[in-house]
Amino acid sequence: MTTARVLYVSAIVAASAVAVGTASALVTSSNPGYVDAFAQGRITRTVDGIRLSLSVPRSGWENGPHIHVKGKWRTLGLYVSKSIFGPQDADVVLLWTAFPKGGLATPCAGLVKPTGRSAADLAEAMSRAPGVKVVEGPKGVTIGGRPAWHTILSVRRDRGCDPGYFFTWESEMGGAFWNHTLAGYTIEVWVVDVRGKRLVFEAETKGGSGDHEVAKMVDSIRFG
Repeated sequence: MTTARVLYVSAIVAASAVAVGTASALVTSSNPGYVDAFAQGRITRTVDGIRLSLSVPRSGWENGPHIHVKGKWRTLGLYVSKSIFGPQDADVVLLWTAFPKGGLATPCAGLVKPTGRSAADLAEAMSRAPGVKVVEGPKGVTIGGRPAWHTILSVRRDRGCDPGYFFTWESEMGGAFWNHTLAGYTIEVWVVDVRGKRLVFEAETKGGSGDHEVAKMVDSIRFG
């Protein structure tokens, strides 16, 4: 992407920050639609037919990814991300999808092979994926009043797929984009079973910054 294009996309995102009050949009896997560039306040998404909502801090988080469609920049509702140390290229991202299918992100082929169909089985399989080291977990937690499993991983070798190590999706260099996962990054995964469907919330950070806001967002998740 040229410097002019990057500046142009940044201008669009900055302008959206002025126009947006509380970002609230419904996004489904069959009809993804488009959402506001900036995310703040209570936002709503639908993943594999499951409606969920969460509260996003008013501190510069963006919806994403931004993609180029028929000559225009559009924003999908797969994740929220934030550039902490400068414009473009996000430093932290929180995404939501379903496993093995049903979300806007697709699991990397052959990377995760759960031995069973439970949320615990999936969390355990992700913690044993090649290229990552377990920092904590998997352990039982609660998300939105439902039992869930949480694990923290450190990327030792880039053995996953991009952009999200465990998941891939359409991505371009626009806004606070997340285009790859490298050695040294930290991955947090929450897996929750909602009406027989395994939903995955995956946070990635380049360092420790932003972790406290991610935890607050996950704590705020509600279903239905």
